[in-house]
Amino acid sequence: MQRAVAEVDAVLCALGLDRFHLFGNSWGAMLAQQYMLDAAPAGVASLTISNSIASIPEFANMVARLKSELDPATQAAIDGHEAAGTTYSPEYQAAIRTWNETYLCRIRPWPRELEDAFRNMGAEVFETMFGPSDFHIVGTIRDWDVLDRLDEISVPTLVLAGRYDECVPEHMWEMHKRIPGSRFELFETSAHMPFIEEPDKFDAVMRNFLRRHDV
Repeated sequence: MQRAVAEVDAVLCALGLDRFHLFGNSWGAMLAQQYMLDAAPAGVASLTISNSIASIPEFANMVARLKSELDPATQAAIDGHEAAGTTYSPEYQAAIRTWNETYLCRIRPWPRELEDAFRNMGAEVFETMFGPSDFHIVGTIRDWDVLDRLDEISVPTLVLAGRYDECVPEHMWEMHKRIPGSRFELFETSAHMPFIEEPDKFDAVMRNFLRRHDV
């Protein structure tokens, strides 16, 4: 996390940005939170935390609960193949596809750019930081938790949540309550990617928020 924060700061310095809007989705929003808390940048006009978390331990509890709500065969495939180390098997990949279509992106079919992103995504950074999967978070970020520090964020903040997200909306509502003056927006038919699942609403919400703070 410390390296990633330093990389954000390096990019901003190289671009010479003295005023900017900071947006992060998923891991990007975790990084954005840590950047705001550690770097205390003076030029941030606003912060958007999209479909994310503020605590890995709480996220581990979320995904365990959500997995228990899947059908028994899918649960058994995930648990069995992860225990056996056979996550390359077609049965496991099908079970993860069910997870992804339930809690990551619910539109059918997935757009080609999303399919391409998953197909070409490398695993090295994820496995180093998180571990083999969302269900076994044993990597370097396993203890990350800034929930009790969110009241230190003082810039205008927008918190975006999806009704069916693996980053459950109840957690994001708690994040919103802890950030002074923040705004919360729930996307009722989205999971983890409202910019794909509800693009018109996402565009309108973002434009409205950015216009209010683009001075």
